[in-house]
Amino acid sequence: RDAAAAAAAASAPPAPPARSSTKGVPAHLADALVGLPEDAAVVSPTSRRTKLVATVGPATASREAILRLAAGGVNMVRLNLALATPEFHAEVLETVRQGNMTSPFV
Repeated sequence: RDAAAAAAAASAPPAPPARSSTKGVPAHLADALVGLPEDAAVVSPTSRRTKLVATVGPATASREAILRLAAGGVNMVRLNLALATPEFHAEVLETVRQGNMTSPFV
């Protein structure tokens, strides 16, 4: 029985790696990484002088996507009003505003 359990453990998929994006992240910001996807990279805002602008549309309108953009260094978002309805844009604006209030990346 122990041999069967050992064989099953050996063939089990490996455990996910520890989050590597916390390297170099200040301790007071590390808690915010819980809401980020595992593959999100965190860019220090002091590591560059360039400002980044992102257009938020249907593919990037979720809270998680906006948080990922902020963590990646986006300084400002814009909306292309030709792409969706006014209701959609109102929801996106509210999501961005909430992200500005709660995210330590902005």
